[in-house]
Amino acid sequence: ALVTDATDSARAASTSAGQAASSAQEASSGAEAASAKATEAEKSAAAAESSKNAAATSAGAAKTSETNAAASQQSAATSASTAATKASEAATSARDAVASKEAAKSSETNASSSAGRAASSATAAENSARAAKTSETNARSSETAAERSASAAADA
Repeated sequence: ALVTDATDSARAASTSAGQAASSAQEASSGAEAASAKATEAEKSAAAAESSKNAAATSAGAAKTSETNAAASQQSAATSASTAATKASEAATSARDAVASKEAAKSSETNASSSAGRAASSATAAENSARAAKTSETNARSSETAAERSASAAADA
């Protein structure tokens, strides 16, 4: 009976050992699965961090582009304002040039009129000189005639 009990106990111990080994195997498999899951989780976390960094970089680039666009817009506005100022200055210069041309034309007309008047005055002066010469000649003739008359009267 003791041998039978010992045999049963040994059999039971063997069965328990087998069950313990099986449980240990299951625990090992579970540990491996947990390790694999942890590795996957780490990869996912790394990918998420990388995505977050890429998003931050993209946001920074977008902000830079926005700043550059605003600067370009401001530069374009400044250029447009400068162009408008230049156009206004050119229009003023053109108006001044037209005014100068008109003034020159007016001066030319006045000079022409003055020359005409001067020529008329010169002609009038020549006519007056001729008339004076004629008057002088007539006066001499009258004087000579008077002398002849006086001489004739004296002879008579």
